[in-house]
Amino acid sequence: MATRIKYTGSTPGADSNTYKLYDTTDNGLTDLFSHCGISKYVLQLSHSHGGTLKWYKSMDAGATWDQIGQESIPAPASANEITSRDILVEGFLDFKAEWENGGTAQDPWNVSQALSKERSSAA
Repeated sequence: MATRIKYTGSTPGADSNTYKLYDTTDNGLTDLFSHCGISKYVLQLSHSHGGTLKWYKSMDAGATWDQIGQESIPAPASANEITSRDILVEGFLDFKAEWENGGTAQDPWNVSQALSKERSSAA
């Protein structure tokens, strides 16, 4: 069973800005993963142009972040293609995921996220 996370950010415009997808330290929810036994962050992204997905962990309530992964995500081959990623977060106190836009406005831009207690198939 997974818990859905609402994306509250904006749609990337014609820029190379960084857009926060999720951050456990928002709303004072530090150390969420270890308290709830979360093992996996699940992302499904509908986008029209490329960008870079980056993810980080923190062991001090977000005072410092260590980047633990980065992936260049190309523009999808078709309008109906969805980018899906499972990221193992087991053992992290805090986690955040960000999208660095590739310079072109995204249309569509739909972010679906979830937290799961199931381990990632890549684990």
